[in-house]
Amino acid sequence: MTSKYEQFPALGTKIELLAIDNRQTGKDITWEETVVRVKHLVERLENTFSRFRVQSELSQLNTSPNRWIQISKEMWSVLHVSQSMYSKTNGIFNPCLGSWMESIGYDRPFDEMSPESTTSNLGIQGESPETMSTNLPNQERLPYALVDNPCRTYLQAGYKLDLGGIAKGWIVEQTARLLQNVGWIDFMISAGGDMVCSGEHEEGPWRVAIQNPFEPSKSLLSMDVRSACIATSGIGKRNWNRGAKAAHHILDPRTGESADSDIYACSVVAPDLISAEVYAKVVLILGSQEGMHWLAKQKLYGYVVVKKTGEVIHSWG
Repeated sequence: MTSKYEQFPALGTKIELLAIDNRQTGKDITWEETVVRVKHLVERLENTFSRFRVQSELSQLNTSPNRWIQISKEMWSVLHVSQSMYSKTNGIFNPCLGSWMESIGYDRPFDEMSPESTTSNLGIQGESPETMSTNLPNQERLPYALVDNPCRTYLQAGYKLDLGGIAKGWIVEQTARLLQNVGWIDFMISAGGDMVCSGEHEEGPWRVAIQNPFEPSKSLLSMDVRSACIATSGIGKRNWNRGAKAAHHILDPRTGESADSDIYACSVVAPDLISAEVYAKVVLILGSQEGMHWLAKQKLYGYVVVKKTGEVIHSWG
C-alpha cells in the first residue's frame, strides 16, 4: 500500500489530505482526480460561507435583513445545525455575532490585519461598540428563521451571521464524504488542525499530536485515533491589540467581547467534526469549572484542555 498527500491554501488556513491507497485497482478515480474534485468543492463552499467575500451567499444574506431570502441547500444545512447547536449549548454557541466581530476589529481576513487593529466602523446599523451590548442576541432564540421546500431564511435587522468555525467543520465533513464516495476509506483531512480521521493508518490507528499552544513547535501529547474527528479552539493564534486592550476571535455571546476564561486552548475528539468544533469553543468560553461540567454530559471520545497557567487536563478512551 502507498500513501497519497496533498496540501493547498483555503478557508483562511492550510488544507491537508493524506490517504492510504488500499483500494482495488481500476475501481475508483485516481488520487489526482480526487484532489481536483476536493479543491473545486472547497472553493465553491468557501464562496458560499465566507464573510470576507462580498459576493458570497453569506455576505448577500447579511445585507438583506427583514425579508425572506431563498438560500442554497448548503446554507440551509449549516444554519439548521447552527440552530441545533445554539439550543444544545444554551446560547453559548451563537452564529449571529458577525457585527460584534467586526466591532472589535476582525472585519477582514486575519492575514490582512495589523497587530494594532482599531475598532471597525462597520457595527450594527451605525451603532458604536459601547451601545451594541444592549442588542446582543438573547439566550432563548436566534434572530433568524428557517423554512425548507424551498430553502429560505429570514434574518432580523441589526444582526450579521458569522458561520466561521462551524462552516469550516461542515466543509471538511463534506470533503470527507466526497473522498468516501469515490472509494477512499482510510484517510485524514486537516484544516488548520481541525481534522477528520477516517479508518486508520496502514500501521494501525492515526497518531495525532496535540500542539503545545505556548510552544507551537512542540506537542503536548499524542493520541491514537480511529474514525473520529478532532477540533481545537484557542486564543493564541488569531489575536490582536484593540487600543490598550487585547482581543481575539472567540467571542462570549453574553458580553459581545473576546472570551476571558481561564482556558487558553481546548481540543475535543468526537464522532463528528461539527460537535468537536462547537464543544471546544463552548468549553473555552465557559472556563474550566463550568465548561468541564458541561462537557462531561456530551457524547465524545476525549479532550485536552490547556489552562492559562499551563496546567493540562486530558481524558480519552
